[in-house]
Amino acid sequence: MLPRLARLQPAVISDLVRRVEDREFDVVALTRAAEGNDEWWRDYHLGQPVISALRRSYRFDGQADGYYVYVPGPGS
Repeated sequence: MLPRLARLQPAVISDLVRRVEDREFDVVALTRAAEGNDEWWRDYHLGQPVISALRRSYRFDGQADGYYVYVPGPGS
């Protein structure tokens, strides 16, 4: 969904990327691991800019109830 939104309203995506890079979220829960699965992230889910920001700014903390949990990473 976000890749489609990015084509229509790129400012919305750039704002989300900035917020992820600024580590504004205490926890991010994903249904798939952020690592790998680039086609899924690029084409179907968050889009490459958002998942790249998450990979840079958050670290994997474990799994809970089937979700992959990420918390702010180094430099936070």
